[in-house]
Amino acid sequence: MKKLIGILLVLAMLLLCACGSAGEASTAETLEPTETSTYEDGGTNTEAETTPAQTETLETTTEEEQTTTEPVPTTPDPAEQRTALGDYAGPVYWVSWPTDIEYGVNLDRYGNQLCWEAVPTEVKDVLTGEVRYYCCPHPDENGDYNLFVLYDTEGNQIMEPGPWRSEQCMGDLLVRSLDTLVPGFESEETADKACGLYDLRTGETLIKGVWFLRKMSERSVVAMDPNCHLMGILDDTGAVLSGFPVDAVYHLPEPVGGYMTATLLEPGYNATVVLNENCRCILHADGWEQEYFLYDCGSRGTYCGLRDWKGHTFTTLVKAGNWGESVLVDALIAGMDGYRIRGRGPGDDSGDEYERYYLYDMQGEIVCGSYRGIVALHKGQDGLYDRYLAWEKDDLFLLDAEGTVLKQRSFPKLDSVYLIPEHAEYRAGVGATAISVSTWWVEPGADHGEGDTYILDLELEDVGPEGYSHIEKVTETVYWGRKKDADRMSGSIDLFTADGTLILSGIDSIGTAGPDGIPVIIGDRAGLLDERGNWIGWCVWKRGY
Repeated sequence: MKKLIGILLVLAMLLLCACGSAGEASTAETLEPTETSTYEDGGTNTEAETTPAQTETLETTTEEEQTTTEPVPTTPDPAEQRTALGDYAGPVYWVSWPTDIEYGVNLDRYGNQLCWEAVPTEVKDVLTGEVRYYCCPHPDENGDYNLFVLYDTEGNQIMEPGPWRSEQCMGDLLVRSLDTLVPGFESEETADKACGLYDLRTGETLIKGVWFLRKMSERSVVAMDPNCHLMGILDDTGAVLSGFPVDAVYHLPEPVGGYMTATLLEPGYNATVVLNENCRCILHADGWEQEYFLYDCGSRGTYCGLRDWKGHTFTTLVKAGNWGESVLVDALIAGMDGYRIRGRGPGDDSGDEYERYYLYDMQGEIVCGSYRGIVALHKGQDGLYDRYLAWEKDDLFLLDAEGTVLKQRSFPKLDSVYLIPEHAEYRAGVGATAISVSTWWVEPGADHGEGDTYILDLELEDVGPEGYSHIEKVTETVYWGRKKDADRMSGSIDLFTADGTLILSGIDSIGTAGPDGIPVIIGDRAGLLDERGNWIGWCVWKRGY
C-alpha cells in the first residue's frame, strides 16, 4: 500500500512539471522579445512587452503627403470627451463660411460643431482677466435654450440649470442676471430682482442690482446698475468701499489709475467729470464742448487731459494726485507713457488730405513729425516705449523715443498700416508681434482696384513668402495667405511658417487660433488643426443660421 501511494505521488509530480513546461512554451510563443533602443545622448530605453494589438505597423508620411492625407476624427471619441466634461466646458472657436464672412460655424475644443443657441460664454475674473467659469446654455423641457449651467474650466458643474446668465466674476463672487434683462430698466425694484453679486460659497446674493463690474485697482472694482449708472466701489470680498448710493447720476464710469471719468446726467444737461476713489466729483467739464480723459502711465503716475473743442483743438494736461501746474499740448492726445505723448496735431501747408500726427515731450513740445500716422511699437524694461512706427506718403519709419529714424522702407501706393494683434498697444500686457501693411491702387480705366498686403516684423523685415496678395498671422510661428491671383473672398488658403515653408494648402476658410488649435473649413469638414497642419478633430459642417 505504501509503495502504491509513493508511485502515485511521483506520477503526480511528473504531471505537474509537464504542465508547467507547456505553459512556459505557450507564453514564449505569444510574447514579443524585449527590445532595447539607444538614445542620442547614449542612454538606453527598454520597451515594455506589447500585445499583438499594439504592434500594428504604422504608416509614415512626408510633410508633402500630409497636405493630402485624409483627416481622422478626434481620438478618443468626441462624445466620450464631452460626457467626461459635462455638457460643455471650454473655449469656442468660430470660422466663417468660405463665401460669407458674416456667418460661420462654432466649434468646441474638440472640433465638434455647436449650434448658436448652445454656444457658452466665458466668465472672466474682473481683477485678473482669467477665465474662471463657463456659462453654458441648456435646453428646457421644450428643447429651448432658456436655461444656463455654470461649469468650471475642468468641466465640473458648479450650479444646476436655471435662468441666470453670467459673464463676469470676482473670485467666487459671480455677477449674474436674468436672461430677460436688458439695459433700460426704470424700476429699481425690478433691477434688484433681476441681477446682483452672488456668492458661490454661501449661495446668497451679497448686493442686489449689480449688473456690471470694471476694475478700479488690484483689489477693487467699480459697480454699475443695468442702466450703466455708477453704484459705488467694492473691494475684492464684495464689501462696500464707497457709494451705494452716490450723490448724483454718473453714467458709464471709466476707471483709470485710481480715478474714473464719467458722464454727469442732469435734466437737460450732461458733462464729463472726474471722480476719486470716494465717488466724489473733483473735476467738472464745461458742457459737451469739453471732455476729460485719464492716462495710466504706470510708475510715472496717472495724467488727466482736458480736450477742448470751443475753438482751436488742444489738450490741457495735468498729473493726477497733486493736480499741480498744467501743460498745454496743441493736439488731441492718442496715447502716452509719461515720457512721450502721441497726438493728432495741426496740419501743414502740403495739401495732404490726411490728418497729421506728432510725437511730443511732456512739456508739449514737438519731438518729431508730422506723419500720416504714428503708433507705439515696443516697450523697454523701464515700461517706457523705446520704438515707434510712423508712416508718411509711401514710406514707413522705425523711430526711437527721441524721434530718430532707425530704419525706413518704401511701399508704393501705401494705403493702411496696423499692428498685429490689432490695437495691441491698448491691450493690457499684449504687445505688437507684427505689422500689417496694405497697398491699393486703381489703374486708369479699370473697374476694380488692386492691392497687396505685407506682414513685417518689428524691425520692418518681411515675414512670409512672396507672391501672396493677403497675409495674416495665425500664431507666433504660423501665417496664412492667398496667392496673388486668387479671389480674396473664396480663393484657396495656404498655411506657412515665417520663413515661407508651406505647411498645408487647400484650406477654404480659417478663423482665429486659440490654445486648442486653428479653426478651419476644408471641403465639407470643419475642425481644428495643429501648427503642423494635422487634424486635431473635425466634424462634417452643416450650413445654418
